[in-house]
Amino acid sequence: MNETSKRIAVLAATVLVVSVISILNPSRSTSQYSLPSEPEIDQYSLKVIPNVLLVKLKPGYRNGVTATRMNIASLDAVLDEIDAYRVVPLLSPKTLSKRTLQAAEAEVARIFKVYYASGRNPRELARMIEHDRAVEYAEPDYIFPLNHTPNDPRLLQQDFVKLMKMTQAWDVTTGDSTIIIGDIDTGIDYNHEDLRNIIWINRGEWGTLGELSNNGKDDDGNGKVDDYRGWDFVGNGSAQAPRPDNDPFDNIIGHGTGTAGCAAAQTNNGKGIASPAYKARILPVKVAPDRSAGIASALEGITYAAEMGCKVINCSFGGTGQPDDFLRAYQDVINFAYSKGALVVASSGNKPIDNDLVPHYPSSLNHVLAVGSTEQNGAVSSWSTYGTTIHVYAVGRRVMTTRKGGGYGRADGTSFSAPLTSGVAALVFSVHPDWTPDQVAKQIRVTADPFKNPPDPKRFASVNAFRAVSENKTLSDIPGVRLKNLIVS
Repeated sequence: MNETSKRIAVLAATVLVVSVISILNPSRSTSQYSLPSEPEIDQYSLKVIPNVLLVKLKPGYRNGVTATRMNIASLDAVLDEIDAYRVVPLLSPKTLSKRTLQAAEAEVARIFKVYYASGRNPRELARMIEHDRAVEYAEPDYIFPLNHTPNDPRLLQQDFVKLMKMTQAWDVTTGDSTIIIGDIDTGIDYNHEDLRNIIWINRGEWGTLGELSNNGKDDDGNGKVDDYRGWDFVGNGSAQAPRPDNDPFDNIIGHGTGTAGCAAAQTNNGKGIASPAYKARILPVKVAPDRSAGIASALEGITYAAEMGCKVINCSFGGTGQPDDFLRAYQDVINFAYSKGALVVASSGNKPIDNDLVPHYPSSLNHVLAVGSTEQNGAVSSWSTYGTTIHVYAVGRRVMTTRKGGGYGRADGTSFSAPLTSGVAALVFSVHPDWTPDQVAKQIRVTADPFKNPPDPKRFASVNAFRAVSENKTLSDIPGVRLKNLIVS
């Protein structure tokens, strides 16, 4: 199966082709123009953000770009026509100022987010701009729905501990406190008793005793002032007019607080719940507006997490897109994260459809470990997205986790299957720090327990943390053959 798109098209009654279709940090400044209302978010589909365009320039054209202009006559004429008021690179100034960029860095360095006010349809605008000699591609940006269904709070037993063989895994390793899990979500309640001590602290903005934490300076040079405990990419703004700040507190529905608890709640502290990652730290990356639950700045969030050194990046969101929603910028950013040594783990979606036919994004992109849901008894959830392109499954029904505001509760959805798996990935990295993200993903997949009642080629296996940290001591030990392409005629 082609990794870049993971999409199957039926070309004729006798021919089946399984192919893969590929799919800013804005400042506090706001536009002088009135902006359209936030796009309505439904449960499953990606939504195009109005008045925002992603543009990737060809090599040799990025050096003249400023905060409002491309300094390319043909493109600037278009920017004037659409009343563009901001042009923002995805990479931080610190990375962009490097004398020599790595290959994946150089790719993302040419991607810019353009904010405009004319109301022009972003898809139409992208198709027009792509014909410019200086443009490699142009496409809309998207709001992603969260892959969750919240439930009533109760303090009950954590089913994943038994199903995923966690106690046996913890006998092998309790993880590594230097491993960071980036939680790309609605923010985190960093005051929660089971989370406050596992929030990763950026020493470049903290100092020795916190003396730099609120000094109003960008001490580490990454373009974000006082981001000592993560970053909020949208703040009290919107997808079209973000107002970023240094407070990634979970102001919405508690989704990010729940996913953070699943991945890395403090364990063996005599309080609340345990988490697979045990000792790992969490980097809060808030990419949702304060007044909305949709994920609006995932591109920037993933880029930031990779630049800050996260080994695992959890994305508990996503949706299905239209055929022309190629998400090329997202693939470039995930490639960048991979080049930095980070494994992106994503929820597969809560709609019972075949992902091989109707791909869910970003879980269907290359270098992403896609995670579906099982019930408390270990069976695949009837509502979970399925397919050969869903790599593994983990508990997603009535998962007990941390709640915003304190306490604990249960929630449903692949949104919570993914961070449980992210925690296991952190454990595997602690045992095999020299492995690449793809090798860690493969280890989790090949050591998973296949479903047998009945066996189903569209529903593969559930995560077994003990096997993931104890089997295949070297890379040469890892079994398995990965199908990359298939044509049946």
